[in-house]
Amino acid sequence: MASTSYEAFVNVRLKQHLQQCEQLSYTTFKDLLAEWFAQVTTAPSQLTLLQCDVISVSLPPPTNDKTVLSPQTPCIILDSKETALSSVISQTLQRHPCTLVKNISSVLKLDLKLFSTKTLMETAPGQEIELRIQKRRSAEGTDGKGWKCQSHVGKSTIAEYAEKQVQDYCSWNMNKKRTSEQPKLTDGTIGGSSSKRLKAEDYNSDVPFKKSKKKSDWIEFGTNVDLSDEQVWKKQITELDKLPELLRLKARSNILSEDLGQTVLGMNSLQLYMKIPGCRTPGHKENCDAASVNINIGPGDTEWFCVSPEYWPVMHQLCRERKLNFLSDPWWPSLAELEQARVPVYRFRQKAGDLVWINAGTVHWVQAVGWCNNIAWNVMPMTSQQFHMAVARYKFDKMERFKSIIPVVHLAWSMATKHRFLKAEEPLWQVVRNVLRQSMKYSHDLMKTLKQQNIPTTFWPKAKDEAAHYCFDCQVEVFNVLFTMSVDASSTYIVHCHDCAKEKNGYLRDDIQVFYQFHMTDLGRKYDRCSLFDT
Repeated sequence: MASTSYEAFVNVRLKQHLQQCEQLSYTTFKDLLAEWFAQVTTAPSQLTLLQCDVISVSLPPPTNDKTVLSPQTPCIILDSKETALSSVISQTLQRHPCTLVKNISSVLKLDLKLFSTKTLMETAPGQEIELRIQKRRSAEGTDGKGWKCQSHVGKSTIAEYAEKQVQDYCSWNMNKKRTSEQPKLTDGTIGGSSSKRLKAEDYNSDVPFKKSKKKSDWIEFGTNVDLSDEQVWKKQITELDKLPELLRLKARSNILSEDLGQTVLGMNSLQLYMKIPGCRTPGHKENCDAASVNINIGPGDTEWFCVSPEYWPVMHQLCRERKLNFLSDPWWPSLAELEQARVPVYRFRQKAGDLVWINAGTVHWVQAVGWCNNIAWNVMPMTSQQFHMAVARYKFDKMERFKSIIPVVHLAWSMATKHRFLKAEEPLWQVVRNVLRQSMKYSHDLMKTLKQQNIPTTFWPKAKDEAAHYCFDCQVEVFNVLFTMSVDASSTYIVHCHDCAKEKNGYLRDDIQVFYQFHMTDLGRKYDRCSLFDT
């Protein structure tokens, strides 16, 4: 159809209309289609699923004040169930980069024994877990080894690691010549919420770091213990329903549980970590800058280091200067070097039963001081700030060629379909609509390009529970238009994005099939239905 037909059909000054983002949020699909049609020519422009805008960050003024560089960690001490479930607590948590919440397990009567090593062994002793074999180092990063962490991946089972966890404690206990009875796997020992035999402090080593070349300096961290199977771990998952809505694994206000429509292990599913002293989670931000919740099951302590989101560009630059990739390399910063760079660091201990809230975008790293288990998951509150940060991080990951395990485009379309946006949520609605517009324009331009080059496409409707697709080569999310290749002439297909398919194989190879999962008119209807409502 000629462009004049669109101009006659849509009598609107689109160029002026597109100048304001707020106004753009209200344009209909019909308006957008007219604009896109006018822009597409026989010489296709570069296609980008979500534009990777440069993100400017204003850093706070530098300071040498020790109190500013070592800020006091916000701490909430709960005294009742009513206080724990009040909206004031949720509002307070979202105002700070990190918060330590004490007494929450006791006031809400959380049964932490469900997550003890003893219960894990009784429930699924043969379940496979991932090991991180790490080099023991000082907490301050002052051992002259630099920021890079030495770590290798291994495999084990719950039962095997539980035995190592107890043996490690017994060995340390004997070396310290303690007179207490050596622990056995009961609820009062490793991973239990309380102990009649030993005090909680007895499960913390607090041994000063010493340089050594002994093999024992390598320690094993039982990480990513998957508790997502509701048939096996139903009691554990259900127990978390006692938490306030903001902190729950599953809640109506949590975008990850309500709108994602697929399980992302460790984010919208429950994971557990089995630790001995020195086990570390290196520096990172959560995937898509989501918030996170962590509860220490005990009996030992865990130590946290956190940096506010506004300082993450500094952390990123410091990693680059040390030839480390902020996103993909394991790194543990030197506190002295962070002080020299004037980066404030929150440092605090999480005892058994304590909950740690990590707000959106906070950089953090964690180590076990004692023998303990921790449970953790992510939440994404339905706010404009959280979703805007998720989109910005998604774009940054794409520029860095790092896989975003949260498919933000898929998520935005799911939100547009499932969520009824009220006028009070207009800022969030605008961010969602912006993602929808960019992804529609990408599909429109790409389909137009394929048609101009006489490349056949086949409609393959997206199934109800079909997960988002990722490019086999570059791991970027692939929305709507899928370039597929069969594996060894079988019925199994792998998906490529437009750029990788074009660069690697060219469009005209016989073994490439192009599918599209949505008609533009269907996407347009979904876009127009994503409106604001009074109530």
